[in-house]
Amino acid sequence: MARDLIDFGIERSRHEHFFGREDVLAAIDRHLDGAGASGRWVLVTGGPGMGKSAILSRWLDVEEQRGHRAPHHFLRRDVMDWDRPEAVTRSLAAQIEALYPVQKDPEARPESRLIELLAKVSKHELVPRGERLVLVVDGLDEARSDGAGQNPLPGFLPYALPPRVHALCASRPQYPHLAWLESRSNVRRIDLDAPEWAGSNERACRAFWADQAPQFTPRLDPGLVEEAVARAEGNLLYAVKLKEWLEEQPVEQRRVERLPRGLSGFLEQIWHQLWSLPGKQFKLVASGLGLVCAAREALPLEEIKAAGGWRNVKARDDFLRAARALLLEEPASWRGEQAYRPYHEAFRAFVAEKLGPKRMAKLHGRLLETTAQWPVAEGESEFHGRYASAARDRACARGGRAGEGAGTLPGPQAARGALQRGWAGCARGCAEPRREGARGRRHRPAAPGSAGRVALAARDT
Repeated sequence: MARDLIDFGIERSRHEHFFGREDVLAAIDRHLDGAGASGRWVLVTGGPGMGKSAILSRWLDVEEQRGHRAPHHFLRRDVMDWDRPEAVTRSLAAQIEALYPVQKDPEARPESRLIELLAKVSKHELVPRGERLVLVVDGLDEARSDGAGQNPLPGFLPYALPPRVHALCASRPQYPHLAWLESRSNVRRIDLDAPEWAGSNERACRAFWADQAPQFTPRLDPGLVEEAVARAEGNLLYAVKLKEWLEEQPVEQRRVERLPRGLSGFLEQIWHQLWSLPGKQFKLVASGLGLVCAAREALPLEEIKAAGGWRNVKARDDFLRAARALLLEEPASWRGEQAYRPYHEAFRAFVAEKLGPKRMAKLHGRLLETTAQWPVAEGESEFHGRYASAARDRACARGGRAGEGAGTLPGPQAARGALQRGWAGCARGCAEPRREGARGRRHRPAAPGSAGRVALAARDT
């Protein structure tokens, strides 16, 4: 159905500038080409910022240049319902139906629509013509689960691939449900964190700086560029954010000794800069970042201001100026305002750990009282209605009390308590990227005895 189609143009445009990785793209093609008539899974894994999404997006570009369209979906936790398993199956099925309209079944049941469609396309279209169909799914680890510990992957990935149907997927390597997929014999994995890809990672970072360094005025010192490549540790997200950071520094401050090491070092350095702000300003910026990370959609500044209770007319500008390095700005789509979400899921996890689950639960509560207020007042925007409804659905799914049936929305107090209980569990889970290099040890500010969340709580009193 046309309404099930999702335009991923904005998401893919984030990766339009692509550097290196020809060897990874070639490896993907080898795995797919070597499958023959059998269905095959190709899984690209890597820690935060290693370029998994960019690789899949680039592969889609190349495939389209070859004249082939691959049904695809990008799971994103903070973009509408893109992370819901049923949204993934609807999206993929709609794209396949657009490619093979004869195989569309208007009476298909939602839960079996995708798998039955794949079987028919395989039998009646692909096998007779000797063609293949590749499904591309990015962000397996961002799939929404109905409950703690439940595996959401069977909700949108076929339990078996029919002949000449393949799947190209990406995930962080420590996602606990990957074993469900990797237990199959027809899975080929490309682990960007493995030593065999270290050279590829470094070459991608070097290609990035070869393109970007000449754009600085005056030109960056070659020694600084070389050190930037080394300290990236193969992480392209680090390279991108370091370039933005260097652009904001006075020329005399663009020195080797000021470069952080690795993505975790970069995030700690940004947090230290925020910590050095005057107390009231730091509190404002920290709460704003917490609200953005607690939200499950990009938030306009107007909503951040309302949920944060900011009264100073300069608060919005102060927040944006200080926090921009951690934010992704999305095009105006609500009341003509730009909206903001964490630049990367690793950034969300980092901020959530710094603030702690209690503070994040409190900020979630503020969103429930403002952006997600229920019932939605007459005349409020479509954004408000959608956000409020989605927030209450998540409250039921994550932490609903016994007796709250499927599809039943709790009252405002019950929803708030359920959402806060759910966030506490989510915040504890955010610690996992530490094993992938998303964060190093918690930053300890200069103030004696003040560390992490304890010091933050002291500043907030």
